[in-house]
Amino acid sequence: MAEPASAGLSPETVLAAIKQNGVTHVVWLPDTENNSLYLLMKPDPSLHLVPVTNEALAFSAAAGLSFGGKVPLILIQNTGMMDSGNSLRGWAIDLGIPVLLMIGYRGWTRHGVTRDTAAIYTERFLNAFGIHYYLVESNADAARISVAFDEARETSRPVAVLVERDGREQRLPIVDVTRVAIVALFAGGLAGLIAVAIMRGVRRSIQGAGE
Repeated sequence: MAEPASAGLSPETVLAAIKQNGVTHVVWLPDTENNSLYLLMKPDPSLHLVPVTNEALAFSAAAGLSFGGKVPLILIQNTGMMDSGNSLRGWAIDLGIPVLLMIGYRGWTRHGVTRDTAAIYTERFLNAFGIHYYLVESNADAARISVAFDEARETSRPVAVLVERDGREQRLPIVDVTRVAIVALFAGGLAGLIAVAIMRGVRRSIQGAGE
């Protein structure tokens, strides 16, 4: 017997959890997996979308935002997360950034055999980096998102939420894809510069206090 469509995790539920936990900025790499959520976040005046050109830049951007008193969320796919391991280590783990990683669990399936190596290595990757994670498969699991946010704040470490696609096949209009890509090119470079500038300011403050 097929499961009802409502059994999945809806973008409306994800957005509600994001807002409930005070997120101010969503750092993300534009992709077709998150279109439904993007279309909901885009007109929301309480959220600032920060597109990046590759996932590694998401961690430096989130670090800069966190040091600036904001509450960032990183929205990426499992493949991109594995591509950006060094940035995750240096910017998020070593600096103690309390950020939630909302990771698209590409290739994973509870039913049958998982053959996509992206899914096979996702949890192994997180375990290797010592990052605690929660699996969120449906709206019934949505409370785990808030649990993950709380854990990130309490431990000053990144915490991950692994989510499945909601199954909707909406695609970004060509104009939106182009606009987001252009913004990402500029935002990606600026994010790294801002984060570096903030860190330099922190170091100067520490050095000044020690003199």
